[in-house]
Amino acid sequence: MENNPFLIQFNGYDPSKESLRETLCTLGNGYFATRGAHESCRADSIHYPGTYLAGGYNRLKSEIKGQVIENEDLVNWPNWLFMTFRIDGGNWFYPDRVHILSFHRLLICPVEFYTAPADSVILRITLPALKAAVLYIWIYLIWQLFSGN
Repeated sequence: MENNPFLIQFNGYDPSKESLRETLCTLGNGYFATRGAHESCRADSIHYPGTYLAGGYNRLKSEIKGQVIENEDLVNWPNWLFMTFRIDGGNWFYPDRVHILSFHRLLICPVEFYTAPADSVILRITLPALKAAVLYIWIYLIWQLFSGN
């Protein structure tokens, strides 16, 4: 494995580790963040894809033992990355329903550094870089399928 602080790699597909991997591969830019769930997965007992927006809260008042309690919860917005495929009219691809021979997840964090007030350094991941990373994942996956790998 390359010694790069902005590179995260996982080998093999293990459903029991997916929740942690989704959390570690979450990308955001201070305005929104998207969990690093597999692109062909919907929310279920293993996967929890979603997008979180700054200020995207749900406020709810509940009465508990005669007292009104107000809670704010971060809203899980729709998963805008969802994409899957099927071959020759077969079943739609879902990683938990197939036998995966080899699986390698690589996240290269495209970063920018800039100086903020009080000379603090802030890490920012840009939206174009995030879209490019997602596009790269799908181009690589399609190439692997049609090259016989």
